[in-house]
Amino acid sequence: MLDDDALKLTKCVCKSGKIRGSMRRSVGGLAVAFLRAYLEGEKGELLGIVMEPWIAPAELNPAVLREV
Repeated sequence: MLDDDALKLTKCVCKSGKIRGSMRRSVGGLAVAFLRAYLEGEKGELLGIVMEPWIAPAELNPAVLREV
């Protein structure tokens, strides 16, 4: 997720690297929030990201959950 080789596609989109930096910070923040919620039971950060996705450095498009 955070490897430069995996982010080669973003080089085509933006040569300045701004998108890659935002994406890195977003993925890193999501990973830390998830691990804290799962391992430590601290769900505040993860719920904050889910409820207010615009706080992330990159645009997040959360999946819509539907009842089956």
